[in-house]
Amino acid sequence: MLLQITFCVLQFLHACVTTAASNPPTYFVFFPKHIRSGFPIEIVIEIFKNPHPVDTTAFLRSSDGKVDLFANDSVSAGQLKTISFCKQIPFGYDGSTEFELSVIGIDSVTNETVINNSTLDLLYQTKSLSMFIQTDKGIYKPSQTIKFRGVVTTPDLLPYNGTISYKLIDPDSNVILQKKNATLNNGMTGSEFILGRYSALGEWKITFECQGNTEIATVLVDEYQLPKFEIKFTPNQLFVDPDGSGYSGRISAKFTFGQPVKGTASILFKVSHYEISFFWNNEIKEKSFELKYPKFQGEAAFDVSVNDIKSRLGWNPENDYRKKMFVVVKVKDKNSQLELQGRGGFDNSFVTVKVAL
Repeated sequence: MLLQITFCVLQFLHACVTTAASNPPTYFVFFPKHIRSGFPIEIVIEIFKNPHPVDTTAFLRSSDGKVDLFANDSVSAGQLKTISFCKQIPFGYDGSTEFELSVIGIDSVTNETVINNSTLDLLYQTKSLSMFIQTDKGIYKPSQTIKFRGVVTTPDLLPYNGTISYKLIDPDSNVILQKKNATLNNGMTGSEFILGRYSALGEWKITFECQGNTEIATVLVDEYQLPKFEIKFTPNQLFVDPDGSGYSGRISAKFTFGQPVKGTASILFKVSHYEISFFWNNEIKEKSFELKYPKFQGEAAFDVSVNDIKSRLGWNPENDYRKKMFVVVKVKDKNSQLELQGRGGFDNSFVTVKVAL
């Protein structure tokens, strides 16, 4: 907002200085560059030197005549006065977005013109309010409660205390919950809805509408299950040196209550690359090898040599068509037979590094 005002102020200063190149400016006019509907419009005028009060009138007009506002007051020298326009541009304004601001100031005693300035460099902002939708979760299961609220702020980031309407819509486009003209309290209002056991699965929409502005948020309703254990892949290197020892690290798996997972595990190393043909379409080729841990006790180390990466995966660091080595870790719990996997990897492209000492 300050940058916008400054731009417009500089425009008025320039006009003032060019009309009196050898004299210091006699007034400043401050007006925001961006115009919005639904809020008071103000102009600030400062008179530097004039022996009498100046009767000042500002006009704000749209090119189609749908907006024709004025603001007037008397401003004395040394006074910085804020003047409000007689009306606001109404919410939902659909007229011309080309505006002109003109300011005229007349000496109250001599009737001489002190201020005579105008500008067309104004921008109309169709969005007057900012709305945010908050939910307590992003994914819900049937029988859980969707809790949501909307937050509405003015262009000055202050709470908007008008009214708002909202809906909760299921994946089949049925309006499940609706309220019109709900009162905003400190810019906020919200509600909640208890999902049924057989509620529709998929994306549910939450829509808020306020003064012609609409905001939509989506949440997912699904029969998801939380993973019973977590896999961690921890490499010792962020990259592989073609002249180094290799690629090493550890894998681990723990239940959500902290105990290690016992069962089987495997680590699959895989490289995908393009096979170039001058007569046929290019094909994607894959090479891989796997490390197996038949008696996994919750943690295991791995160490793959550079020679293995080069020979078994066909890795050539200087070949631009081989981009990344993928690592897939699988762990299977011997009691529940639940199997989960995690992924990792590193970039295989060849990079030259210069070290200066």
